[in-house]
Amino acid sequence: MAAKKLGWKIYGLDVYETENGQEWAVGTAAQADRAARENILDSLWAFNASFIAGLVGLTSEEEKALKDFQEKLSEGANSIVRRIIGERNINQLVKVAIKADGRGHFLSSYDSEEHDSNEIEGLPKGKLAYRIN
Repeated sequence: MAAKKLGWKIYGLDVYETENGQEWAVGTAAQADRAARENILDSLWAFNASFIAGLVGLTSEEEKALKDFQEKLSEGANSIVRRIIGERNINQLVKVAIKADGRGHFLSSYDSEEHDSNEIEGLPKGKLAYRIN
């Protein structure tokens, strides 16, 4: 039985509900790359300060200040963290983060895994799937 396509998307990926109530974000590899990038850019505030420091060359004092700032402001620190990273380093950060953790880490709130949609009953075939509930 085909999964039901829900009327909303997550980071541009179509969301489907399978017969057993599982919700999946589904898309092509290119769509998943864009979705992971969007999620990463929305969550820069949560990245490890030492990861950011290594990427942009912060001193240990600057790294500590960044960590304190992230802890104090949480999501509110996102735009400032992005400015610290700098637009020329954003693409590198996205590339390294996806390589280190995989797209599933950023797109699957259920298990942080990337799945082949062919393996999940009812989902459109030939795509990538990320369980979100």
